[in-house]
Amino acid sequence: MLRRVPVLRQYADSLTNAMVEFYQKSQIRFTADQQPHYIYSPRELTRWKYAINEALEPLESVEGLVRLWAHEALRLFQDRLVTDDEKEWCEKAIDEVAYKNFPNLDDKALERPILFTTYLSKSYVSVDREKLREFVQARLKTFYEE
Repeated sequence: MLRRVPVLRQYADSLTNAMVEFYQKSQIRFTADQQPHYIYSPRELTRWKYAINEALEPLESVEGLVRLWAHEALRLFQDRLVTDDEKEWCEKAIDEVAYKNFPNLDDKALERPILFTTYLSKSYVSVDREKLREFVQARLKTFYEE
């Protein structure tokens, strides 16, 4: 997967290990006994891989890769959680796994909120909350005027 981005090739094993480690932690922590939709299958790893693969092209640093990895983890795993405690556990686990598998990672890579979109460019990239807010407000203004 990372062959397409030569700068990131060296992180292939770290990325794989991080994905599997977080998946296993979530699978152990959240069971169908707690909530019926807390069912984890290898499909989650496949969805995660495809989502990362779709957004690899514009990435130029390990921080960008980890930010994308974390964003997709939050989207696939945290979004299904019910309680605030569970969501907080998920965020902490993502951070722990990231720092373990990507040593010397800059803290900015995991700075929240992690937002990716195609609204501000043609690529699926990380965006600043304020820039995204301004864009959406401008679009809403246009929508209201129509």
